[in-house]
Amino acid sequence: MPTTSIYPTGGQYQEALQNPRSCFKDPALAGGSPTADSLGLPKPISGNFASVFTIGSADGRRWAVKCFTRYVADQEARYKRISQILAGVEKPWRVAFDYVPEGILCRGSWYPILKMRVDRCQRIDSLIEAHLWQPPVLADLAGKFARMVDDLALFRIATAICSTGTFL
Repeated sequence: MPTTSIYPTGGQYQEALQNPRSCFKDPALAGGSPTADSLGLPKPISGNFASVFTIGSADGRRWAVKCFTRYVADQEARYKRISQILAGVEKPWRVAFDYVPEGILCRGSWYPILKMRVDRCQRIDSLIEAHLWQPPVLADLAGKFARMVDDLALFRIATAICSTGTFL
């Protein structure tokens, strides 16, 4: 657990990930290599609260590593609860994850990460782009996405949006 509520930026995580052996305790991540951008740096997918990096391990597995850029007081409890709820769920969209409190060493302190195995996963934007001119494929994808959102709402993990645009 970090001693501060100020978390590293995506760029600071990117710098740490240039040496996975030094920044990870987890053997699969420490022995892996991050997906690189055009400059050869670890390629982040950044959002409001985290940067996600893909790590390829020596045994061929692929991991998504979510590095948090903002402190949330009950974050660990939230992810543990989500994990507990999803543990017994058998759905095609389910991706198991581990919340690792001392997941990445950055700027001399350990910070939590989420570690997800993503061998069989494809980013939704890439999938849409690959099938942009195939309406039946996109309609099928939209239906699957809607069913996933409905499932998550039933498990009380996500908020569903009604067709009227209001939140449930």
